[in-house]
Amino acid sequence: MAKQHLILGLALGGCAAAVACSSDDAVPNDNGGAGTHSIAGTHSIGGASAGTASGGGAGKGGTGSGASAGASAGASEGGESGAPTTSEGGAGGEAGAPVVVVPPPPPLDPYTVVVTSAAPATFNHVLVTGTDYATKGEVASVKLNPVAIEDSTSYPDSQGDVIAVGSGGLGFVLQRTEGKVNLVDASKIKTTFDVSDPGTNAAVDITHKAYVPMYNYNFISVLDLDAGTVAGRIDLSQFNDPKDSDGSVNTSAAMYDPAKKIAYFVLARIDLGSYDASFHLPCSATKALIVGVDATTDTIVDLNGAADGKALELYLAAPASAQLSADGGTITVFAYGCYAGGLSKQGVERVRLDTASRTIAYAPTDDNIPGDLIVLAGQQALLHTSAPDYSADYWNKLDLGTGVLGAALNNVPVGVASDGTNLFGVTIAYPSQDANVVSYDVATDATTSIIPSPWVGKYSAAATVALVK
Repeated sequence: MAKQHLILGLALGGCAAAVACSSDDAVPNDNGGAGTHSIAGTHSIGGASAGTASGGGAGKGGTGSGASAGASAGASEGGESGAPTTSEGGAGGEAGAPVVVVPPPPPLDPYTVVVTSAAPATFNHVLVTGTDYATKGEVASVKLNPVAIEDSTSYPDSQGDVIAVGSGGLGFVLQRTEGKVNLVDASKIKTTFDVSDPGTNAAVDITHKAYVPMYNYNFISVLDLDAGTVAGRIDLSQFNDPKDSDGSVNTSAAMYDPAKKIAYFVLARIDLGSYDASFHLPCSATKALIVGVDATTDTIVDLNGAADGKALELYLAAPASAQLSADGGTITVFAYGCYAGGLSKQGVERVRLDTASRTIAYAPTDDNIPGDLIVLAGQQALLHTSAPDYSADYWNKLDLGTGVLGAALNNVPVGVASDGTNLFGVTIAYPSQDANVVSYDVATDATTSIIPSPWVGKYSAAATVALVK
């Protein structure tokens, strides 16, 4: 998981905040009962089920507290803010006014990439990211058939927030703190996009378009992959709550439906400036949203039918990741939740796009802190949680149809990605930091080594695994 995501997990993992939740306290769950919710978590990027990529994960703690409601406008000119202002002492030795220091704007934080094309039927390469959570990440490209390490590349980032993302069979490496999105061939840079560039609003054919949502600002960058340029932006400021002090809708996941030609984006809409002294996110009346974009026109589509507005409201708070079903009919959202006298509004929510209806698929009954959800074929998923004091990690099978937590799994690797059938990840031995790229069999809870030592350097964590054609 990236450093900021770990911060959020810690923020959600302690005692209660004082701010009360809104009164919308119960929605039907998949079992027909009322839902009550109590989980929270840390983040690791969810995998992609064949053709329906889960776009990246979850909330960030503390990265956007300096943003204002006008930050989005500033970002449109490259994400810059004005220089700090000062008042100097006047003539005759008069005392100057106090120095006013303007904090720098938060990083743009490109969060994931969604290519407007269907995923390939099979994947033959895995991008594996290791990070030092300080200055850099290293991405290795592993060929699956025949197995070989093709190459590895080190990417600088002032917080080590480097992730690999796969979409439409293409591979990308994001330097999040630097605001760079790299289209890669194996792990080597093919084209670098600087998403501080607002573009020229040029039209892009859907066959070579990609969307990049920003976590800390209210826009989605539109990339022209053939031209190697930032073509323009889609403005999301209409969905920002004016009471939100960080001024951002906090897009935390993205998916694409090639049949409908609609890209879906999950807007967490959390207030990064509202964390209390214990780093807890208070609940608020502001709802997370799902927004649709017509990929042929880059315009917002109405997902809400006859109801007011165009976006679909979510019940759960601080959504971390989401995945579109293979038939394009359901979005499964994994949420960390918030604090209101205790952990609240967390779990797994499912949204039917044809009826704009929502149900709670999983409402946890323990105090464990959730970290990730990997959606598999059918109604099956894997849920990652941690002990309340983070002293232990747990993986369990989860039936999304019944909401029942199943058998414990002991050997799930880190940075897991799924092609809908197989899981891929990394194991790291300590203290040697020897890494191994593995496949994982859910039925047997066993890993099989694909290839050892993917990176030139040694890293304490595997941030992400991405599948590409």
